[in-house]
Formats: sequence, structure tokens, C-alpha cells
Amino acid sequence: MRVFTSLLALCALALGNPAMAAEKPAFDARLSDYDYPHPVHTLKLDSQRQTLEMAYMDVRPEQPNGDTVLLLHGKNFSGAYWQTTIERLTEEGYRVVVPDQIGFGKSSKPEHFQYSFQTLADHTRTLLDTLEVDSATVVGHSMGGMLATRFTLMFPERSDALVLVNPNNPDGRAVDPAHLAAWARDAAEADHWLIVDEAFADVRPDISLVPALPLANVIVLRSFGKFHGLAGLRLGFALAAPRMVRRLEADLGPWAVSGPAQDIGARALADHAWATAERARLTGHMTCLRGLLTGAGLDIVGGTDLFVLAEHADALALYDHLAGAGILVRRFQANPHWLRFGLPGPESHWGRLESALAAVAETRPVSRHG
Repeated sequence: MRVFTSLLALCALALGNPAMAAEKPAFDARLSDYDYPHPVHTLKLDSQRQTLEMAYMDVRPEQPNGDTVLLLHGKNFSGAYWQTTIERLTEEGYRVVVPDQIGFGKSSKPEHFQYSFQTLADHTRTLLDTLEVDSATVVGHSMGGMLATRFTLMFPERSDALVLVNPNNPDGRAVDPAHLAAWARDAAEADHWLIVDEAFADVRPDISLVPALPLANVIVLRSFGKFHGLAGLRLGFALAAPRMVRRLEADLGPWAVSGPAQDIGARALADHAWATAERARLTGHMTCLRGLLTGAGLDIVGGTDLFVLAEHADALALYDHLAGAGILVRRFQANPHWLRFGLPGPESHWGRLESALAAVAETRPVSRHG
């Protein structure tokens, strides 16, 4: 296995960045005119009594380190949006394999197909067999995180490490921590690691892997910038078994963290009463935010009690409209119908958002997307 610095960097990159493509009036089902950041190859698959084509990128570094990373895309995405992640990993010497699963991206879109994570995992294994990749560090985003978990459970010998964001940003998908703990225990004998970024897990203690610790091969990453609202501290931490912590310290070296930041972080973690009350407050406010959005004709796609992912037929125009009202939301180049909303702050901010959405509801027709 490579040093921790390279693997931990995957968590910061796990969402990737969308590939930039020249604007086209329309695309066919196989995205023939959509430019990917690297050459695309195809693998013929015989699956469910039909011959299909699985598109993939196999990007090799100039100075290989001998390790491979497998990047698994999310729902409504393709492998192209891993562009920045691919560049960073190849700079570190990793070979990077990025498939488009059947039904996504440049791969076949069969009219009749029984989709399951088991089937997609088996296709992914076939791809690695074809490329003669014995094992890889598996990184999954959104639906890809669920696929990554299924792949590593089915083929533990093929997975050097599993890297997940749980719950995922921006759709809030979560993987059952019991499944993660089971995989980690099975993988420990082979010295395979599980790295879980739980930056948004404070609002959902039930999905955290922390209660299962210590597990010899698990690292859980946490931040004070989300639930606690202390982004200015620039403070985060890792939870792991003592032996793993010592290895982290040796690989990463000393990190300068100010005394006040450490004291504030410790006090925040110890204030259980505040955390319980804050979760209840966030749940109530998120219910109100979802109501505002659906009332304005948006469809809720996912989220957590810290943010909500919504869909709108003309999301770019809505984005511009909200920006004009002094409201900044996140848009997604890889999925132009999505917008991510955070919770407003004081009452005046709620009123501004309500007014802006009311204007949209009155003037803009909305077409639904399933």
C-alpha cells in the first residue's frame, strides 16, 4: 500500500470535477459527441442474454507507482466528471480505471435490463480481469459508493482499499455502517483499508461507523466545518485504532494546529446537549426548506439536514435568479437540472428566499423529472 497522504487525498477529491465539453445542441444515447478528458475504450459484455458495450477510461501515469485506483461514478453521472481526480492521481503515479456502468455515459443503454449492484459489480470485475488488474483502491461517489461497497463485499481480494463519503454530498445517500464494518473485518487479514469521510455524519449518528471502532484497518475522517459551523477553525480529525494512528503520524508528519482551535474543537465535541438540540433544530428547518422548494415547483432529489438537493427544469435560470436576489446555491455542470440549497440563516434570509422562490413559481413553468 502507498503512504497515507496519497490515499487520504482521495477523500478530498472523491466528488471529482465535471469534464468541460463544448456545448452541443443535443446528444445521442451514447454521448458520441460529448468529449471525455481521456481516450474512451469499450469492452463487450455478454449479460442477461444480450451483448452490451461498457465504456471506460484506462489512464496510465508517466511514472507508475504500481498501484491502481478504480473510480465508480454516481447516479445520473458518467466517468467524465472524475477529470480532476484522475489528474491528481496520475501525478502521484497511480493507474486510474474509470468505467461507465451499463446504462450510463457512453455505455450501452439496453431497453430491457434488470439493474442490480451485484450485476454492475460483476461487470466491473470483468473489466479488471480484461485489463489484468489484480487489485485496486476502490473510490465510489453517490450510487458509486453503494456499488463500491457491493464490489468489495463480493470480491474482497480485488480491493486494496475502499474510500467512501458517507453520507454522500450532494445527494445524501448513505451506506449502512454494519455493511462497512463487516467488509473491514473481512479485509483486515489482507491489510486492506477502509477510509470513510463522515464530514456530514454528525446529523445522522445512526449511519456513523465510529461506534464500531476500533477496527484495525479503518480510518474515519471528521470535520468541524459542517454540523458545528466552525469552518474558520480549519480543524478536522481522524479516528482509528492506536496502531493505525501511529502509522498516520509517521506518514503524515507533524501538523501545526493552534491551541485555541484544539480547545474549541474539544469543547464542541463534549457539548452533547447542544448537539442533540441542534439536530432537532436542523430537522425542523430542513422540513421548512423542503416545503418552500416543493411549493415553488422543485423536485427533491436528496440531501441531509444540512443541505437539500433539488431538481428544476431550468436550473441555470433559477440559479441566476437567486443570485440576483443575493442567494447563492450550488449548481452542477455534470447535471444541469440540479441545485443544492443550504439552510438559510436568520429570519430575514428565509424571507428573502421565500420571496425569490415565489416569483419563480408565479412566472416560470416547471417540468418534472423522475
